[in-house]
Parts: sequence; C-alpha cells; structure tokens
Amino acid sequence: MRLPDDTAEQGPTGLRMGERLHTAEHIIRTVVEENGYGRFTSIRLKKNRGRATFLSGIDLSSKRQEIEEKVNQVIGKDLPVKKYTTPRERADVINLDLVPESVREVTIYEIQGFNRLACKGPHVGKTGDVGKCTILSIEKKEGTYREYFIHYTVE
Repeated sequence: MRLPDDTAEQGPTGLRMGERLHTAEHIIRTVVEENGYGRFTSIRLKKNRGRATFLSGIDLSSKRQEIEEKVNQVIGKDLPVKKYTTPRERADVINLDLVPESVREVTIYEIQGFNRLACKGPHVGKTGDVGKCTILSIEKKEGTYREYFIHYTVE
C-alpha cells in the first residue's frame, strides 16, 4: 500500500505519521480479531488519522473503550517491530488472503510476541514510537448488516 503524501509529516517523535498510523492499525486489527469482535477487511490512512474496516456480528461500537485500552497497553510495552520478506509459500501469517496471488515475495511485519502480518508498510521500529492511540469513533456503515469503521488517530 502506498501512503498518500500527506501522511509524510513528522510527528512529535520525529517519525512519519503514516508509519505510526500503520503500526497502530496492526495493533487495532489484532486486538479486534483476537478478542473475537470482528474480521479486518481494509485500511485507509489520511493526514492524521486512520480508518480500519471490520466485519462484525456484534455492535462493535460498544467495545470502543476496551479496544482503545488494549491497543494502548500493547503500545506501552514498547515491543520491537521487525520487517522481513519470505517466499509466499513459506509465509506463516494469518492474513495472506489479503495479498494478491501474483505476489511471490511477501513482506512481513512482526510485532515481537504480539502479531505477524503481511503488509507493505511502512511501520515504526517499536510500538512505543506509535504514541497514544485514540479511537475517535466506531460507526456502522450505512446500508450494511455488519460492516464497521474504526476511526483512530495517534498523538
């Protein structure tokens, strides 16, 4: 995924906002999925916020505070984030279905001891560099039965 130019502005840590938002999305995704609240489908990054889309059989908005607290707990652990590539057939990640079949070398980002996801990046070097994550809102997409948007930002 290529980030828009407006995510290139530097945050207080000196890191690009896009790197911080993208890493926060990996944490949000894992918290939502591992707690059985929903399944990730897509991400969209803008200047200073992100939107992650999930399919959920529950009212995901009722979990806003819990998700935010769990995400910030992971950020606070200051876990290393490692990047590596591997042949597709050897990629041991849960989200390989989101990577086009034509991609033979898969880029993996691993938050040590937390998750390992296929992704193009970019990301921060450790979770503590993300900064505090705030879930701005969780809204159900109009006209759908179970599609939710989680809008978030980092400080």
